[in-house]
Amino acid sequence: MFCIQCGTKIEDDSSFCHHCGTKIGEVQEKKVILENNDNSQKQSVVLEENGKKSKGKLIGVLAVVITVIIFIVCFNNRTISVDLNKYVIVTTEGYNTLGEAQYQFDYDSFYDDYKDKIKMKTQNGKSTIVQDWIGDQYYAVEMLRDYFGGSLNQRSKLSNGDVITFSWSCEDDVIKNLFNCHLKYSDIEIQVTDLEEIKTFDPFEGISIGLQGDLPKVTVSVTNNSDNDAIGDIYYAPISNPILRNGGNITVQAIVRGTEEEFIEKYGMLPSPTEKQYTVEGYREYIFTQDQLTNQHVEELENLTYQELQAESWTSDETIEDVEFLGTYIISQKEPKYGDYEEYGSIYVVCKVKVNCNLDTTLGLINYPIEYYYYVNFENIVLQPDGVLTQANPFDTSFGPFDTFEVYTGYYNSRGSEYGFYYHGYETLEELEKDITTGTYNLDDYNCENNIKNN
Repeated sequence: MFCIQCGTKIEDDSSFCHHCGTKIGEVQEKKVILENNDNSQKQSVVLEENGKKSKGKLIGVLAVVITVIIFIVCFNNRTISVDLNKYVIVTTEGYNTLGEAQYQFDYDSFYDDYKDKIKMKTQNGKSTIVQDWIGDQYYAVEMLRDYFGGSLNQRSKLSNGDVITFSWSCEDDVIKNLFNCHLKYSDIEIQVTDLEEIKTFDPFEGISIGLQGDLPKVTVSVTNNSDNDAIGDIYYAPISNPILRNGGNITVQAIVRGTEEEFIEKYGMLPSPTEKQYTVEGYREYIFTQDQLTNQHVEELENLTYQELQAESWTSDETIEDVEFLGTYIISQKEPKYGDYEEYGSIYVVCKVKVNCNLDTTLGLINYPIEYYYYVNFENIVLQPDGVLTQANPFDTSFGPFDTFEVYTGYYNSRGSEYGFYYHGYETLEELEKDITTGTYNLDDYNCENNIKNN
């Protein structure tokens, strides 16, 4: 027979089920009771047993559903690691020393790789305002790319062997808060290679260089005896030298018109060398140092100064007794700049003047001596190749001091008027020097040489 409780086959005379331990007699009694109950009681027992079985099944289903939900949530919010470096391509091209670098981020591959992986983060299981705004028509990866970028530390004028660096600029904090991804990146170093070597030509071959103007303020004149068409797109300019004199050298630059890249594109080459020195001979030169003046030059300037002094307004009471020449100041601009007023050859001839005043006073005839300091400024004086001094611009005139002073003698004439005299000049040598060196010129911009005798 079989156990009614568990269904295990047992011996007919067994009192207990050797599998589940149920007493055979009790089972049979239960069976009799069940058979004697009405249909409603049977249904009640059946419903009770089925209810227990249904509840167990429901709990199992709910456990599976919860597990799936947890998995989905964890899957959607898991952190994706993104290696940005694998999507950057840096290229160089052009000519050696003029190479160009550029970079490209492969957005197409980046998009394809992560459009289904990178998601907007949820907050407490709810979508963010940003998620609600973008809706389902955009991928999160399209928004992510607005939060990272990069740049090259050098993009132009590259030479073979140069090392350039691509550096990232990423808004990591924003990305961490908005997206389920972590960006991996690092600087990318690239060594420049394979730039094409530039062909060169001598821009001074077949060129005659001349100078125009007075040294050191000169411009370059060019005579082109070359059949090289590229010469037409080159201009020649001197490198400024504020102390350029005959016997010295001047450096002339050959400079391409426009950009070097445009020149290469047009002619396929660049000028080299771009500088050349020329010896200067036979030009007029401004006087800007004391050693340019010979004794003859100084004597000539002193004679002209004396003539200017005599041309001052003198009364019949005054007589020039003596003029002692003390030396010269020479003013020149330190670094002439294009468009500025450039001054060279400004020579101040300084002297001490002794005047005797013959006064017919109420006390009788009295000789009254007066001493003062005077100069004449000769502007823009140049030295000719033959050694003669002339003015660079004939319309420039020489002039004496603008400052004046008066002398009151304390003696009176018969009409009761005090004798007084008015002079262009300075009562002391210090006043004269101050007027020239600081009153007229800013010595930050001008050189000032002098050989004045203090007495």
